[in-house]
Amino acid sequence: MLRSQFWLPSLHSAFRIGATALLCIAILLTFLQGSADATIYYVATDGNDTTGVGSSALPWKTADYALNVGVPSAGGHTVLVRPGLYDDSTIVYRSFDNEVVIRSEIDHQAVLTNLDGGGTIFAIYVAGDANLAVEGFVFTGEGATGPICTTRNVNMIHFENASNIRFQNNIVFGNNREPYCNDLMKINRSGAPYYPRNIRILGNVFYNHPQLFGNDLIDSVRPGEIEISDNIFFSDLGLSAGQNFITLKRQVAGEEVPPDAQSPRYKVNRNIFLNWEGDPGQAMLNFGEDGVSTYEISDALVENNLFIGNSANPMDAPFQFKGVKGITVRANTIVGNLPSTAFGFLVGTVGLNPTVEDLYIYNNVFSDPTGTMGSTFFFTFGSVDVATIDLDNNLFWNDGNALPGAGGVLPTDDVNRIVDDPLIETDQQGIVLPKWDTTLRQFESGSITIRQEFERLVYMYGAPAQASPVVGAADPANSPVDDILGQTRDSSPDLGACEVVVGTGVSEPVVQSQFSMSQNTPNPFAGASTFFFELAKPGDVSAALYDVRGRLVRTLLDRRMTEGRHRVTLNARGLPGGVYFYRLRVGEREEVKRCVVL
Repeated sequence: MLRSQFWLPSLHSAFRIGATALLCIAILLTFLQGSADATIYYVATDGNDTTGVGSSALPWKTADYALNVGVPSAGGHTVLVRPGLYDDSTIVYRSFDNEVVIRSEIDHQAVLTNLDGGGTIFAIYVAGDANLAVEGFVFTGEGATGPICTTRNVNMIHFENASNIRFQNNIVFGNNREPYCNDLMKINRSGAPYYPRNIRILGNVFYNHPQLFGNDLIDSVRPGEIEISDNIFFSDLGLSAGQNFITLKRQVAGEEVPPDAQSPRYKVNRNIFLNWEGDPGQAMLNFGEDGVSTYEISDALVENNLFIGNSANPMDAPFQFKGVKGITVRANTIVGNLPSTAFGFLVGTVGLNPTVEDLYIYNNVFSDPTGTMGSTFFFTFGSVDVATIDLDNNLFWNDGNALPGAGGVLPTDDVNRIVDDPLIETDQQGIVLPKWDTTLRQFESGSITIRQEFERLVYMYGAPAQASPVVGAADPANSPVDDILGQTRDSSPDLGACEVVVGTGVSEPVVQSQFSMSQNTPNPFAGASTFFFELAKPGDVSAALYDVRGRLVRTLLDRRMTEGRHRVTLNARGLPGGVYFYRLRVGEREEVKRCVVL
């Protein structure tokens, strides 16, 4: 079925690529013309804060000097931090008129720590608009030689009173040795009149917080507005490790909320949570904690998240809400064996909390393929107005066993529920965790980017098969416009976090075409890489790998295959590094994607 030993993209495709390139160049030139004052500054381990000027030839030595002294306050500039280990503390006290980006010159090759100083690694203490973006770094306390934490102390990363912060594409881990004995990231305000807003935590990996109660991967106290999207959260210390993955508590409330506040004020979207090792009385996602007399968190949206139950360690529940109001939880996927007080929610009041009310739970997937969901799905305590909890159009699966029959809210309260197997991967025990190797500069799976790790976990552990009952079963009125991969949902959206479209950027449902194909992951790769394809019906399938000149490198597949989801491995053994193309043909239709061998 492989009809040719030689293949190149069509002239039409080449023209499109050329036209796109010209358009990108035109846009870039326009941007540069409009940003004539923008400057690139440099920081390097062999730089000098006294004699350096921040140029490529004469870089500064520390990010602290660059941001507090070197970069003009008008902003609009970029600071590139060259590869190396930076063992010091960066505490930013300045604000900028326009966004300043501080970025690892090569992703994840600038490693920021403070082992010698034993304090916070990076902080922004600005009263108001900081206008600062932090991109591409590794932040770690791993390597500290002190004893395992016994007393809460410093936070690795701390934002206080500051607004307009973008923290993106960073790897943050290893806060478990004295004195690194607090949250990996703390976001808070000291008090009125500050209203921290436009704080975006995007596309990062957080793992391994201290093994002390009260510590989180992210802890936000009195936030104004915050978005946490496209991140991975987990722990891998082997013991009870801290408290929650994310805690948002004690919001700015009442007259202190400005009239132009966004809604929702708190958004937790498109994240992956896995490998729970926290305190058994805590949760992966927690809203509210301090028992105050006002609502701790309200006007929040939790959507398109994937919760993977691959750990034997118990928890209270994936979701824990205390003293909250107006929380929407929709289009999430909770899958695996989750030993817990409640398989879904633990909701109630503590201290002076007002009555919990107005929770909206729509279009989610709750699946325990081991059949051990337990007796309780939704545990309530204290004062909860159960009549204001709307549970609608969710899927429940307990491997054919009875669904939980105890608790304040039951699966049977969902009159539009679906009880069926969602056809999501049932074996989560062999997950290769997204741990970063600072020496090899890659994840343990071989991925070299966070996005590759993110897509790998979604494709393997969150994507339902084409025949899944989730397909087209969501209520469109309560469905997000996209899914966990950012793919647009169609007019008949699916339940759960992942729309049943295997591949990156494929917007049409598989049922409307003969097949769809994913981008390989990891990519680039040095050993082996994997891509998936989905057949809407049985067909003759061929797949092959070609070099950049269109010459056949090797045949990957050539046979008739059944409908459903299939995996193909790309092996780099014996191949010189460079750009390659892999082509999948089903009948008369084909699709081509680009990959890179290291």
